[in-house]
Amino acid sequence: MKTHTLGLGIATLILVSACGGGGGSDSPSDPKAPDNQVTGAYRGKAFVVASGSQPGSINEAKNVGSDALAVLNANGKQVALQIPGVIAGSLTQINGNLNYNGKSYKLFYASGTNYRNSKFGYINDGNEDYIFSQGLPTANMPSSGSVRYAGIAVLGKGGAVGPAPANFTADFGQKTLSADITPLQNSRVAFNPIKFNATINGNSFSTKSDAAVRSTGSFYGDNARELGGIFQDSTQTLSGSFGAVRTSTSSD
Repeated sequence: MKTHTLGLGIATLILVSACGGGGGSDSPSDPKAPDNQVTGAYRGKAFVVASGSQPGSINEAKNVGSDALAVLNANGKQVALQIPGVIAGSLTQINGNLNYNGKSYKLFYASGTNYRNSKFGYINDGNEDYIFSQGLPTANMPSSGSVRYAGIAVLGKGGAVGPAPANFTADFGQKTLSADITPLQNSRVAFNPIKFNATINGNSFSTKSDAAVRSTGSFYGDNARELGGIFQDSTQTLSGSFGAVRTSTSSD
């Protein structure tokens, strides 16, 4: 099996002093406040499942929307996607039990500051797991050229959750997207490489309804700088989210 490594930056957390105030608009005022409508500048998709379980189908994905990039509104709750005082460039990772700043975290994977226009991850909140991707949808989509994206997927299987390298190629002329998610060395989650092909429609993309790996997602930011989405692999009984940033300029 081909495996890969991720740079140290993905696992690095920088704890900074949590001074009073500074919560800003990216922190939910009430983590359990109801929000049943899909509104807001940031849009995306999410699975909401019982802790440690898996969605049965991509059809269980919910539309999500928020006025704050670092707040997920799903299933009648507001879930913070940023831990106060914790900064990470690629990915914030907590897998275990951590009590920090008055809150307990046992599973928290969320993208960091490298992603300017989107957030994705895999977070536990109470008795539920949230597998999500959301961002600022691209308004000026490219109409031609092939572009490569590099990023991360966070996937879960059998109660285990962990990250993996994720690479994508978008052909904006042909309206196609190909994905390749590969295991890390010493991966927390045992899986075979995941590949899927999707069709681009406007600033969104999705796989065929009969594909073994089903996925749905969107392009985010100016000129499709980023992409993100969620997926479900029925063959391997796993699911996850992903995000990536373009690494090459468009070429005709």
